[in-house]
Amino acid sequence: SRAALDRLTGMVAAQQLEGSSLAGLAPFLAQETLEKLVDRVREGTLSAEHLPTLAPFLSQAALERVLDQTGETRLPEDIIVAITPFLSQAGLKKILEGVKAGSLDAHTIVSIAPFLDRETLEALIRSAH
Repeated sequence: SRAALDRLTGMVAAQQLEGSSLAGLAPFLAQETLEKLVDRVREGTLSAEHLPTLAPFLSQAALERVLDQTGETRLPEDIIVAITPFLSQAGLKKILEGVKAGSLDAHTIVSIAPFLDRETLEALIRSAH
């Protein structure tokens, strides 16, 4: 319920519930609740630092929505790299677009390279020459 979600995010925000506890609860939370936690991250009412522990239980679509954030609510690069193993190829390509646009550091490519498909890697190498 909305009230339970508010209590949960409030406890995390007040540091009454640690991120590791949230990760322990994640497998038992309904997908809808997890999606709402992602929305809270997007709104800035729940710290993005919790995303890596939630990522294994989130849909790829939810993770990709978070990648679309800009401005002050944009994800820090260390969080982006941490959720990389759980992203689809489309999500990984969004990260590459961020590198090309200059909003992400070029070194991010090194961190996500093991998760890119062969075609994308080859295109990336060709474009570097």
